[in-house]
Amino acid sequence: VPAVTGVAADSDLVALSSAAEQFVVKAREGQTMVTGGYPWSPPDGRDAMIAAPGLLMVTGRLAEARSLLEYFAGLVHKGLMPSEFPTDGTPPRYTAADTSLWFINAVREYMRYSADEQTGRKLFDVIDEILTTYARGTLLGIRADHEGLLMMGSPGTPVTWMNAQVGEAAITSRHGRPVEVNALWYNALRIGADLARRFHLPVRGEELYTLANRARHAFNANFWNEQTGCCFDVVGDGGNDPAVRPNQVLAVSLPYPVLDALKHDAVLSRIREDLLTPYGLRTLSPRDANYRGRYGGPIHARDRAYHQGSAFPWLLGPFVTAFTRVYGRGPSVRREAAGMLRACLDHLRGRGCGQIHELFDGDAPHYAGGLTASARSVAEILRAYAEDVLDLGPVLDNHQSFASNAQMPQEPLQLL
Repeated sequence: VPAVTGVAADSDLVALSSAAEQFVVKAREGQTMVTGGYPWSPPDGRDAMIAAPGLLMVTGRLAEARSLLEYFAGLVHKGLMPSEFPTDGTPPRYTAADTSLWFINAVREYMRYSADEQTGRKLFDVIDEILTTYARGTLLGIRADHEGLLMMGSPGTPVTWMNAQVGEAAITSRHGRPVEVNALWYNALRIGADLARRFHLPVRGEELYTLANRARHAFNANFWNEQTGCCFDVVGDGGNDPAVRPNQVLAVSLPYPVLDALKHDAVLSRIREDLLTPYGLRTLSPRDANYRGRYGGPIHARDRAYHQGSAFPWLLGPFVTAFTRVYGRGPSVRREAAGMLRACLDHLRGRGCGQIHELFDGDAPHYAGGLTASARSVAEILRAYAEDVLDLGPVLDNHQSFASNAQMPQEPLQLL
């Protein structure tokens, strides 16, 4: 089992590392791939990029992390990364708006752990291509609007991670400007700006920094919902979606949080009150008329509940990261954060038989459902436990590591 330096004796971390190993597979061509889960999920682009930091970087599998990122870099198509790899051997499908943005975040994390300048420089060209193409417009209706926010999709076409469908009808199509995709967009622009300066491309760095600044201003002007005390889930041309969902946590948890820092506490408080369960964040507030607290029954009933109340363990990762960012990294805060992960850790070492399920019922007693082993669940619990609870992370010289300030600086952010 790959060990995290200095904590081999931590039994929870050892169990998580052992679980993580099961999702790292070798494709026929020899490159590293990540399977989304067991027993039925094939490799999935979005899951791979979300899971890569936890599965491969925290555990020290940096050569495999590089292989994964380089493989995906070679599959970019009009700015998009593959979302699905069909098991019948047909070409990858490009149906997700956020996979490319998760890729950019994964590259940042890889460089933070490895300080691999050569690979970072090579992957920057792909990052720049993605950012340029997204801004100008590409497939899936993706383009930056006149304010700099990212809009996408068409009515009835799901392009975010909340992509459940019954027949041809999307349960949550989220057409317009989804909150988490715009949080990822700002984060990606900031990463691109930092990398451009790091690789001696100051003009491009300033361009990307300016785009990021515009997006941040527009986000804070458009996404805040005074009535709920948190972010709209989607900002649309025909009206905004006030549903209280967990997607907004990324506006606080990502390395470059787009939401104004003065509102972070309010968002976390709302999520904690409406969405936090022992096993994950609910995908919809129980106060909402569309909430479904049980995941069960025939397939159409399960699909309707999938993103309308089911609690996903992977979302605890960003929530714990945001929690320790907002309230500090002192011992008491980290103990409280550990308590938020405890039920999943106990599940892993108990009824989960060494793995963590994909989801749990939103209603108590929170029965497990979906995949019996989920890459996202394991990876994000592992990452948050190692980095935020145990306070571990890459130990690099200052000039090698990225800054992750929560505030937008007055001057363009430099690499430390």
